[in-house]
Amino acid sequence: MDKTKKKELLMQWKTRHPEMGVISMQCKATGEIFADISKDLQRAFNSHRFRLSAALHSSRRLQELWNEHGEEGFEYKVESTLKYDNQDEDQSAKLTAMLDSFLLEHPHAVKLAR
Repeated sequence: MDKTKKKELLMQWKTRHPEMGVISMQCKATGEIFADISKDLQRAFNSHRFRLSAALHSSRRLQELWNEHGEEGFEYKVESTLKYDNQDEDQSAKLTAMLDSFLLEHPHAVKLAR
């Protein structure tokens, strides 16, 4: 890859505007819901799937369900997205508020620990 192409790709990466918000993973067999927030929704799903597949997830219950039912045993959803203009601003408080709101609406859902 030439230097110009590298610089172009790096600039695209730095200026991208990833989706932020609340995600959930629901076990189809039990109905249990696990919720999390992320500053990059696609990366969050990939991260959870990777850790679960490697049996390294921090949520013991989610890992047990994954081991029993596998990836196809879960439904993945983006519950809500955060609209924002400046990606350099810290959006943590807004994301946490969105997750708290989701958990109030779904009292049986479990917040994934960070």
